Order: sequence, then structure tokens, then C-alpha cells
Amino acid sequence: MRATERIRRGIPGPDIKETAAERWDRHMASWIECQMRTGRRPLSPWESARAARRYWEQVQHHQQERIEFLISRFQPVAGKRIVDIGCGPGVLAIPLAEAGAKVTGIEPSPAMLEFVRQLAEQKNLAEICFLPGRWEDHNPINLLNENGPYHTVVASLSLLMVGIRDCLLKMRQVCAADGSVFLLWPQVPNHWTEELSELYPRLYGFPYVQKPGADLLLEVLLELQEEQAKENKKTRGENRTSDYQISNSWAFVYRTPEKQGEIFRASLKEAPPFEQAGSQARLQKIDKINNSNEKNDTTLEIPIPKIETESALFTYRESFISPAEALVHFQSYFGVDEADGRRMTILRELLARNLKSHNGSLWLEHPLPTLLLRF
Repeated sequence: MRATERIRRGIPGPDIKETAAERWDRHMASWIECQMRTGRRPLSPWESARAARRYWEQVQHHQQERIEFLISRFQPVAGKRIVDIGCGPGVLAIPLAEAGAKVTGIEPSPAMLEFVRQLAEQKNLAEICFLPGRWEDHNPINLLNENGPYHTVVASLSLLMVGIRDCLLKMRQVCAADGSVFLLWPQVPNHWTEELSELYPRLYGFPYVQKPGADLLLEVLLELQEEQAKENKKTRGENRTSDYQISNSWAFVYRTPEKQGEIFRASLKEAPPFEQAGSQARLQKIDKINNSNEKNDTTLEIPIPKIETESALFTYRESFISPAEALVHFQSYFGVDEADGRRMTILRELLARNLKSHNGSLWLEHPLPTLLLRF
């Protein structure tokens, strides 16, 4: 590849070593750019009340195995504080709240938030709250609020993030020392990415760029683990003034005031169990640390979380009453004008390959291989 083309596409030269996090960010940014070139905004399929209700209903009828799989990994959930990143219409947040968890859902789509708020109200779920916006935009101090760290942080098929390194660090930052972060993400390529790879050149005139896959996500986590191991080794070997301010039994790690423009990190070490730790005492520790003028506090070793992986194969399904309904749905999804006969023909061919008759309705279904990562 010529240097000019490599620079235009944001691909580093052969003499530049990219980290796994940088590769993720580049791939995700390229996928977002690909979606923008279609004339569709990346979140457009979710930005209507109808789409929110349809997604909720489709998951209830056809995709419950994914929800049951995840909730079974969180057990027991009653009384736990759980943050659901990219909660959508509540497909995971609502059943978790019904099982007794105290859930915070984070979602950037106003339509999705309105739907899940109304649903929670109808079900009288008092122990559930929702925050608008992307995970990247939330301050971890505000996420911790007066209740302290979360027992469980989960992002299920919702890692459409650039800046993945800081996003993952923030997840560990708001999670209790004995808690876990769960990430469920597709493995690529899969059946649907292969369909899109065939579809995009014919429909739009340019190649489809797939999202970064679960294998790369695991590389990012392993890279962070190695990075923290090196930092811990360095810390043990040096007695120096640290950029970090530490307090007693648990550490809230952040950058010094002159670096406040940068994202900060936190970790907990040897914290007492959540049930035994008063939330007000935790807040006082945070406040003390953030307002400290001392520069010589002891630096504690940052714990390296154990990374566990589990492969899971789900079946993605959507149902339609008729071929006409399916065509209208995907015509809207892909932004195809009905008057464009050539592109309408391409969509019909896509549906002919993928729609299957089932008990009087039509199903679009395909295997969805995923990886569950826990750290």
C-alpha cells in the first residue's frame, strides 16, 4: 500500500508498532466512518419509539437465551448494585431489577431511555435508574455517587466505543474490588458480517468495514494486564513521589491537578466488603483524596484482575408477518428509496437468502458467535 493511501486511511506504517487498544480504536473509527458514508447515522435504527418497542419485543420472543445466559453468570443478583452500559430498552436491566438488583442503566438513545423508563414505571421497579449519554462521557465520580462501587458492571453487545483503553479502565474503576466486569461481544467474521461484506459494494459502492471483534478485545485486556504488571514492578522498585494520592484501606487513583484534562483511573485494594462499608465513609475518602495537597502518600500496588473468557453461540432472530413487512423494515434500515429499483432488488435477494418460514411467520435468523470476558 502506498504511503499516501495508508495515511488517508489512518493505517500506521510498517515501522510503527500499534497497541491492541489503538488497533481497536482505528477499526471502530473506520466502522463508524463506513456507516456515515451510507447516509445513515450509526444510532438511527434505535432513535424512534417504534424501534425501541420492536427491539424489546423481538428480544422477549426470540433472543431470551442471551439474557438468561448473562444473568446466570451474575448470580446471585438480589441486592447487588449493577450498572448496565448501553441498556437499550431494558432487555437486561428490567429482568435484573425484577430479580432484586439495584440497576443503573446508561443509554445514549432518547427513544430507548423513554421506553425503558416507562416500562420500569409500569412494573413498579423502584430500584432502577437511568442515565442518558455514552459511557465515554460519564465522570466516574458521578457514577459512584453516594452508594460507592458497583458489584457488577456489564456491557452486552454495546461496546461501540473509541478510546477503548480508558473505557475499560473506567469500568474497573467503578467496580468493587471483589466485583466483576462482564463484556459480551461478537466474534468476527460471522454470518451477518459476511452478508454485509457482499451487500455494501452492491448497495453503496464501497466495501463494508466490520467492527473490531472479541479476539481483539481480549488482546486489549491482556495488554492492560501486562501494562499494570510493569507499573507495579516499577512501583515496588522505586521510592519516589507519585502522581497518585492514596488513602488507607482503599485507593482512589487519579492524575494530579495539572493533568486534570486527562481521564483518570481508580482502583480498590483490600477494600472491606461492600455490605460492611458505609457509603458516607467512602464518599469522605474520595473527597479527602481529591482535595489532598500532600504529595508523598504511599503508592499501593494496583491489583491486576484475573481475565476469564467463555465462548457462547447464540442465534440472532427477527420475525416478520410477511415478505413485504420485512422488505419495508430493511428498506428503512439500509436507507433505500422505494423508487430505486436496482437497490430494492438487492434487498429482495438478501431477504430471499435469509428469511425462513416458521409456524406461519418469517424469521431472519443467523448464528451469532460471541465471547464473554470477565475481569
